[in-house]
Amino acid sequence: MTGNAEIRFAWLQLALANHYAPADASAEQFLTSQGRRKFVAPLFQQLMDSGDWGHTLAMDIYGKARAGYHAVTQVTVDRITGWKLMN
Repeated sequence: MTGNAEIRFAWLQLALANHYAPADASAEQFLTSQGRRKFVAPLFQQLMDSGDWGHTLAMDIYGKARAGYHAVTQVTVDRITGWKLMN
């Protein structure tokens, strides 16, 4: 996978939109190592809008990634995922 976050983000958007299961591990690695809100917020939103499959994946990944995110990113993704309501 590319080291360019912009390209990887674009690829993940396409892969996740198409429920491409082989991309799940890449999405997890990206979202747990990349804290930029411009990348993580749209991907979490896309997952949350993808029904049960995406919701489950989003919550699993966010549970692992949340502590490493800046507070502003946490607030944004908390709103997208409903994290505070569930925890």
